[in-house]
Formats: sequence, structure tokens, C-alpha cells
Amino acid sequence: MANILLNEFDEYVEKELIPKYSKGDKSKRKWNPEYQKLNQRAVRAKRRGDIEGYKAAVKERRKVPVHKDDGCTCLRYVRYADDFLLGFAGSKEAVTEIKEEIGSYFKGLKLEMSDEKTLITHSQKEKARFLNYHIHVMWNNSESTRGLKRGRNINGKISLTIPDDVIQSHESIVKKEKKVLHKAEWMNNSDYDIIMAYEVRMQGLINYYSMAHDVVIKMGKLRYVYEESLVKTLASKHKCNSTKIRRKYRKKMDDGRQVIAVEVKREKKKPLVAIYGKKPITQNRKVIIQDEVVSLNTGRNELVSRLLNNVCEICGSSEDVQGHHIRKLADLKKYKGEERPKWVKRMAAMRRKTLFVCKK
Repeated sequence: MANILLNEFDEYVEKELIPKYSKGDKSKRKWNPEYQKLNQRAVRAKRRGDIEGYKAAVKERRKVPVHKDDGCTCLRYVRYADDFLLGFAGSKEAVTEIKEEIGSYFKGLKLEMSDEKTLITHSQKEKARFLNYHIHVMWNNSESTRGLKRGRNINGKISLTIPDDVIQSHESIVKKEKKVLHKAEWMNNSDYDIIMAYEVRMQGLINYYSMAHDVVIKMGKLRYVYEESLVKTLASKHKCNSTKIRRKYRKKMDDGRQVIAVEVKREKKKPLVAIYGKKPITQNRKVIIQDEVVSLNTGRNELVSRLLNNVCEICGSSEDVQGHHIRKLADLKKYKGEERPKWVKRMAAMRRKTLFVCKK
């Protein structure tokens, strides 16, 4: 619905606002004379061996912009559903004008902007929030020797970080008053299902925030908290302490990392393996996020036990048994007023979205 209503807004921004507030060409900006003067002073000091004079000139040069301010402005726009972000290089007065114009346009569509979310943020001093990412422009004049090239490498680069409240909200699922707890509602599941439930939830978060600069640090800490909860859940199920669980399920990966894993053996088939912490946490700036909702069933019915039984849940055959899944039980109601297939009747009676049947 948001895409339909805001399609006109997209065209308004692209055809009117961006051309109006984007002026000049940044690639053709002139050099700042003051910067060139300080740069030449540093070069001459270095040639004559004046180390102190060179350091002083470089220190002053870092405080001066490289290019001359010739009034060049630039407006960029991105939207996801009903959340949008505008990036503008220019004066605050112009930003205020843009906000007022957008507000007037929305009134024409009989829509209102949220005052809490519609903020004007200085990209260097503050962080803008978009799709649960913090976005800001990095600027540090002291960083001058990173990489192969000398220069202020990070200045003007975009930084994506994970908000602290995101980590806290996910920690609160398994924490109470700074104490990590077990998941009592998952204790009736198999060890395989429990480990997979924790892994799917944690890996989903890691995948989503893989573009963040601090994903390794923050997601690493969150993964450890979830691992504690996982171990306590298994310990509560088997009525033993956490140390015994770690000794039983601790495995070492090829890269040397320690993980929690369980293997369920099957006759004439590959064993089922569930691993918590299977993939290392790494930043990936060019990752493509797939906008999919993963539905995880952790009900009391033992999915692993039904799979291991290798029995058709309609006729009782054990030949060529396959598992089939539907999105939701409500999909079974479409057969209302007509003869329902056997598999539909069986699913409705079991009240389960998964059914194991033979090819017949």
C-alpha cells in the first residue's frame, strides 16, 4: 500500500526536488588557495629537512578544506516502504525549506509526516536512523596514513553502525535483570530443533547487519549471550549443569572456532546436523539483503522424530517418504464447499503445517 501511495512522491522528489536543490558539479570544484599554500609550505619544509616545520604545516593543513566552497549542493533520496531518507550537502536553511516543501506535498496527498521520525540531522555530528541502521559521515583529520595512500582516508565516507537499543532489545529476549535465562517454551523440542532455533534467529540478525562497521563486535557479544541461553535450555531439558552440556556438544570447526553442535544419525541417509555459530561473523559491504520472512516452527510436535520415523502419515508406507510444508493453516480453508484431498484432511486433523507422505 505504501509503495502505491508514495509512488507519486518518488516522482516528485526525482523530477522536482533533486533538480532544484542539486547545483554545480563536485568533480569540477576548484582547489582551496589556503590549502595549496599550506601544502607548498609542507613540501618546502620537507625538502630542506625541517621536520618540525613540516609537521606544523601538515597539522595546519588538516584543518583546512581541500576544495573551495563554490556553493555546490547535492540532494540524494532513498525509500523503503514508508521510510525514506534524504541526504543533502548544503546549508541548514535549504534543508528546512526541503522539509517544508515535503510537508506541503504530503498534505496534498492527505498524509502527515511523523514529527518523531522526521528529523534534520548533521551527518558528521549526529547519526540518522534508517531501517534500524545508524548512518553518519566519518570525519577525522588525525587519520592520515591508513592504506597505501597518504591522506585523510576516512573523511566523507559513510559509516553504518548497529544502534545500541537494537542489541539491548534482542538481549532482553533471553535476559532478565542482566541474567541470561533458558527458553522454557522450547524445552519439549529435540536438541536438534533447539539448536536450529537459536542458530536461525542469530544468523538472521548477523546477515541483516553484515554491512555495519561494528557487526563483528556487537553481533559477537550477542551471539555469546544467545549461546549461554542455548546451553542453559539444553541443561534444563536434560536436568544437568551447563558444563556437562558444553562437554557433550562442543565441537571444533576447521577454522579453529568452538561451536555447539548435534548430529542425528539416520539409516541409509545422511545424518542431520545442527550447528550454533556455524559461520564466522564478518563485515560484507556489498551484501545483497533478501527481504524474506523466515517462519520458524518450534511447536511441541517433534519434527525430527517424525522425520526419523520415515513413515507416510496418510497410508503408513515407508517408501519414498517426503516432507511437504504450507505457509499457514488458513490456506487449508480454500477447499471449503468441495471434497478435500486426504492430505488436507490429515493436516487439519493434526493442526500442523508440515506433513510427511509417500509419493503414492
